[in-house]
Amino acid sequence: MVVFWIVAVLMVVVALSMILPPLFGKHGMVRDDRKEQNVIIARERLQELELERDSGELTQEEFEAYRAELEQSLLADVTGENGEGLLPHVQRSKQTANLLIVLVPLATVLLYLYLGSPALLQKTSAPGHAEMAGSEKLPSIDTMVDQLARRLENDPDDIEGWSLLAQSYMSINDYAGATEALKQLNRLQPDNPTIMLRYADALTMVRGGSFVGEPAELIRKAIAIEPDNVMGLWLAGMVSAEEGDFRQSLVHWRRLEPMLESDPRSLQEIQALISQAESKLGIDNGNDIQNNIEKNVVTASPQMELSVSLAPELSGKSEPEDTIFIIVRAADGPPMPLVAVRKRVADLPLQIKVDDSQVMVDGVSLIDSPALEVEARVSKSGSVRLQPGDMFGVVSPVTLPVDSPVDVVISDILN
Repeated sequence: MVVFWIVAVLMVVVALSMILPPLFGKHGMVRDDRKEQNVIIARERLQELELERDSGELTQEEFEAYRAELEQSLLADVTGENGEGLLPHVQRSKQTANLLIVLVPLATVLLYLYLGSPALLQKTSAPGHAEMAGSEKLPSIDTMVDQLARRLENDPDDIEGWSLLAQSYMSINDYAGATEALKQLNRLQPDNPTIMLRYADALTMVRGGSFVGEPAELIRKAIAIEPDNVMGLWLAGMVSAEEGDFRQSLVHWRRLEPMLESDPRSLQEIQALISQAESKLGIDNGNDIQNNIEKNVVTASPQMELSVSLAPELSGKSEPEDTIFIIVRAADGPPMPLVAVRKRVADLPLQIKVDDSQVMVDGVSLIDSPALEVEARVSKSGSVRLQPGDMFGVVSPVTLPVDSPVDVVISDILN
């Protein structure tokens, strides 16, 4: 607290030294240089006193006595209390200067008491603080993380709290803790691709880098919901590589590559992964492998063109930023999408092409299904799950190949 008031007094003195000289006009300027030098000298002397006190050369009482003497000397010099040598003009301004000398410190203290935090000074001046000041430290990161974890035990639905806890665990490499926190986040916000991918990443770290099982399932589900998710495509390529399907890895990573043009470091890393996958496939020329992939896709599954629109009677029931999911699945197979494309109502009407390069399930081709079901849905919540109030349109069955666009009209509302 003593240091605080010393600094406060010096700041007030410096402020006074700046506002008082103009009161004396041109005649007061003859004293400016000396005043400024004395303020600088006072600051340097105060620093010397503090060093002497800290090194033990001065006791606290001696330090305060010297400091008080220094303040009085500086104040007397700045305000010119003795009045010697002052010209008549300066004598007439002296009364105003004296008034400012009283009012400025008083106003400063009052403003601090009103706007500042004087309670902090009281805490630092409490008994025993002087002995604790050198040893008291802020809680460690581990301690703060533990405190947050205990608080969440009593408030298990705090989404922001679980997100912060997961991030904190990751920062201290506690992947098991991060996994549990992200599991809670996934419970509170299901079908959120970002959370699912973070959860999969943490699970992978816990399992020593293996994507087998739940991590792979989470990643595939995430990119089914958000096909252009950068992290999702990156991890999906890693999953396929771990499974030995380097051709599918290239599908994911080549789709990701143009998205990283503004991030040279990440672009370099993904290009290195692409090069490794090409090497595994025994192909040296990146253009050749891309051409081969495209050739295989066209041969295995002709493109299916989709035309998606919103029925006129529903045009006033959606917002331009509402999410649209365009989903292709096997008509008589599992409900998991084979292809999922995410757009906005503002994009309607739209024309898109679907082929095997967009299939989310490794080793599966669109042409493998005898018939396909195509659904377009406006999701008010942004969730891929169909919920009351969502608008949708379905065309089924669709048999490949098709010669003309599949016309999907969003015309129904789920009650």
